Amino acid sequence: MNMMIQSGRKIWKPVAGAIVVVAISLALIPLTGRTQEPAAADNRANGNPNTETRKKEATSILEPTKSTPRKPAIHKPPIPEPLPIELRPYRVKVEVAFASHGALTPERRQLFVDRLARRIDAAYGVCWNVDVEECRWLFPAHRESLDRLSPEFLKAKYGEDNSDKVFLLATRLEGDRLVVAGREWDTRIHTLTHSAQLETREFPLAADIAALLIRELFRPVAEISEVEFEQIGMRLQAGAFLTPDSTATQVVPKDHFLPYVRYKDKEYQVQKVTSLPWTYIRSDEVDGFHIKGRMVSGMRLGLSGKKSKRIERLALAVNPAKRDTTLQLVLRKYPDRVLAAHMVRVVSKVTYKEEARGELLELYSDRNGKVSIPFREDDPLVWIYVRSGKQVLARVPYITGSGIDIELQLPDDSIRLAVEGQIILLRTDLIDTVARRASILHRIRKFSQAGDFKPVDQAKSEIKDLTLMSEFRRRLSNIRNEALARLRANPDRMAERRINKLCDETTGLFERYLDESTLEEAVEEAEELRKLDEQEKKDNERDNLDFAA
Repeated sequence: MNMMIQSGRKIWKPVAGAIVVVAISLALIPLTGRTQEPAAADNRANGNPNTETRKKEATSILEPTKSTPRKPAIHKPPIPEPLPIELRPYRVKVEVAFASHGALTPERRQLFVDRLARRIDAAYGVCWNVDVEECRWLFPAHRESLDRLSPEFLKAKYGEDNSDKVFLLATRLEGDRLVVAGREWDTRIHTLTHSAQLETREFPLAADIAALLIRELFRPVAEISEVEFEQIGMRLQAGAFLTPDSTATQVVPKDHFLPYVRYKDKEYQVQKVTSLPWTYIRSDEVDGFHIKGRMVSGMRLGLSGKKSKRIERLALAVNPAKRDTTLQLVLRKYPDRVLAAHMVRVVSKVTYKEEARGELLELYSDRNGKVSIPFREDDPLVWIYVRSGKQVLARVPYITGSGIDIELQLPDDSIRLAVEGQIILLRTDLIDTVARRASILHRIRKFSQAGDFKPVDQAKSEIKDLTLMSEFRRRLSNIRNEALARLRANPDRMAERRINKLCDETTGLFERYLDESTLEEAVEEAEELRKLDEQEKKDNERDNLDFAA
């Protein structure tokens, strides 16, 4: 034990000495700093900064360091990868509004809601996660109230994340009939269906009628997965599941979809939803959740084949209203100006290259620029051709009944029409000139070959009265230049191309029918025949004189 204590003392003696030395040196640092101030001043005056630098270093050693506090790192949880769309059930909300009536008691309303939820679940099963509740804000509960709903209002009310589909139903009693009207709102694509209604005289069947109405209003959604020119591949939402009701099939061949593109920001929040106007996807083959179709479009630009996590391409099934559509023709740059007396041809076919099937329908827009396009039950896809004079202004596909009132914006064709009218007058003068030329040529050749040159001289004098090709060219140039000058105020490349095409075709007619060399050749031929005739007469006179002598 004593030996351990002695060894410990031997160990701690040097350590204690070192601690005393460090303490003394730290205590003497401020004293040495004061005693060296004059020397430091002399060194600064002599341009020697070593002493001052040492002082700053010593001071920095003694002062505590001032470090800026670091902000705690925010770790955002990773965004989970969504399930494939074919494995995602529809999130469906059904809201039923009831009109005020003594027969529609709270108990009956709740019975209607519960029975409707069971009917929907029996039809769609796991394909739908449905929530049915009574609607308290839709008043009055009738079809007119549903028709007044706007996409802006529903977008603000239901947002993006509440559900995929919202069905709004309005139920009321009319005498002994129970009428159920409804509309469907798609929260991702921000579109409303047309309103529809069904009715029954038996209240226990009201929920069944409402479930049937929801099935008619439902528009399936698919994700566009493959794009190769006009061939489109799609994956149907909840298509991997089987519905308990075999009649509740989402998609069958010859169904049509409207393509939409959803653009998202860096936080994957939807910023914009755009559609492709006058464009449809026609389903040709349906195999489970895989759909093969082709694009039918009246636009030059189609869907891009590139994929991006921030760009979502969806397709919404078209649900025709099964009634006539009013189409209004307006100017593209001035939508308040309607286009009357334009021919509208409606033909039934899939692509514009195919031959038309069935009867051709020809209509003319009225003074309000409107025409009525009837609904076609067997195949609602048609092509609409709009003509102004001989020019086709628009060629677009349309699903009859998919809209009640639609608008087709057309380019301003007034300048081209004016040019076409002026060129028609110019071609009329051309026809008259060509006819007169042909008559003159015929007389020159006929009488010159017969040796009667008096009518030939008269015909030659008429040539001077004919309009020359140079005059026709000058008039055509004035027509072209005036039209192009008017187009500079409102540039329209399509109209400019059409005007130039009309003028170029007319120039070709000038070169074909007003060839001045033809007249010159006929006159030269007549002059040669005249000389031959005169020489023949001189020879005959000489022969006669010789014979007389």
